[in-house]
Amino acid sequence: MRRMLLFLVLTVAGMGIYPIKAAEHVDAGSTEKTKNEILKVEDELIQAISKDDANTLDRIFADEIVWLTSTGQFLTKAEVLANIHSRNLTGFPIKSDEKELHVYGDTVVVYSKTANKSETEPRTITDVFVKRDGKWKLVAHGATVIAQ
Repeated sequence: MRRMLLFLVLTVAGMGIYPIKAAEHVDAGSTEKTKNEILKVEDELIQAISKDDANTLDRIFADEIVWLTSTGQFLTKAEVLANIHSRNLTGFPIKSDEKELHVYGDTVVVYSKTANKSETEPRTITDVFVKRDGKWKLVAHGATVIAQ
């Protein structure tokens, strides 16, 4: 009788664990899909900056984007686009050596170490993307010079 009760308890406990593990697996897959989407958007962003592609940049940047330069200046979307158009690329990401992505539902924070084409100082970059109407928008960008 005790064996039967123990078997029953272990069976029920095991059945309770399975759905939790399955949900974690789905979450992990969803997180990886989101990370891949963001990496693609970041690649598009870098290409658009190098080609002065205003349409792509306008699509990726949120209207209320906050762009913090490594010198402490806050730029609006119009100012960022004007700097890209004038080829004043100081502080703009060109090549990322390392990236770390954190997914929080419809928000993704990307941390990276970046080498800039026009500057020799390495930087850390923080980008925040939010998914709106099925599209990822860059809502915040911050750059900090890495002390050497």
